[in-house]
Amino acid sequence: MANDHPLLMLPGPSQPSEEVLKAAASILPHYGREWKKVHEETVKLAKMVFKTSGEVILFPTPGFLAIETGLINLVTREEKILMCVNGYFGETALKAARTHKRNIVLLEKDYGEAITPEDVEKALKENEDVRAAFVVYNETSTAVMNPLRELCKVFKEHDLLVMVDAISIFGGAEINMDEWGIDLCVGYASKALGGMPGICPMGISKRLWKILDERTAEPDAWYLDFRTWKKSIEEMSAWGHPHPSSMPTHTVIALHKALKRVIDEGLENVYKRHSVFSAAFRNAVKAMNLQLVAPEEYASPTITAIRLPEGIPKKLIDGMLDNFNIMISGGLGKLAGKIVRVGHMGFTARRDHISRTITALGYTLKELGFNVSVDAALKAFYDSI
Repeated sequence: MANDHPLLMLPGPSQPSEEVLKAAASILPHYGREWKKVHEETVKLAKMVFKTSGEVILFPTPGFLAIETGLINLVTREEKILMCVNGYFGETALKAARTHKRNIVLLEKDYGEAITPEDVEKALKENEDVRAAFVVYNETSTAVMNPLRELCKVFKEHDLLVMVDAISIFGGAEINMDEWGIDLCVGYASKALGGMPGICPMGISKRLWKILDERTAEPDAWYLDFRTWKKSIEEMSAWGHPHPSSMPTHTVIALHKALKRVIDEGLENVYKRHSVFSAAFRNAVKAMNLQLVAPEEYASPTITAIRLPEGIPKKLIDGMLDNFNIMISGGLGKLAGKIVRVGHMGFTARRDHISRTITALGYTLKELGFNVSVDAALKAFYDSI
């Protein structure tokens, strides 16, 4: 990447590698023999990250639309869905579900709190006719990672269809759709995976795929209905067009490269790298006597959210960009203007990028009048890796 481009230490998009950028310069028509091979290999690699024997579709859309699409496919308007909400992105999913007149049971926690198995068990005891559940795995607005494996155990005991927003953590922490009982999981290319924006891998279980076959309810949309995609996969895959419309092929080619990098590194190694460097970054933040939003036991491996006095977040964001050419992000929803968010995911979940960010963070805070020690922060970081 050219030197005048900032280093993206954001909650998304993340910094792509040179390999991914070069891959994105390629172009293919969205059908034919060569495209068929690329598409099938990309789907195969995505299934390995989702750990699913079900279907994966490559949905050309921003994450919000993928979530909206998933919600209208998971349940009909007559079936109740438990919406687990503990941040801005859960709230946005809730708005989408309400827009499409879904029958909602709301389980809501405050920003910075996790959804726990006990919360879910209580909600389901009070609403025994719930058919499905939705949860954000990694709540990007607060840097809280909900305990998905444990939540899925409760969902499974109640035989619920389960949808997971894994957009900001796909490729950064374990997902096991088949073992955990997840029926619909939404990933994304340009966050923890380190690909290019604009494509959402979506894992669909065999159970949900079968339910779609049997569903008689009228669709809420045509293009967004998985039955439309299912028809294209069944009828047009043979000649390399397993989707109902054109595709941004350059973005899928970049996704293929990003997925291949993760698989070649080894999923467990990738997840450990994210976990180690995120914990080390949090230790550096604590060494500056700054307050984190997420409790340590629920801290995200891909994003850190830091509380700051009013007015400081914008000055910090601007100062780091102007003086160090590093982009970080501000707060959303209830935390707008109250926090900064730093992404350490994909290609940036590494020593050099994070130590550079710690240095810039510390010196910019000093310029803003904070009594912080950059040396102490860097020592805390290096002692933790």
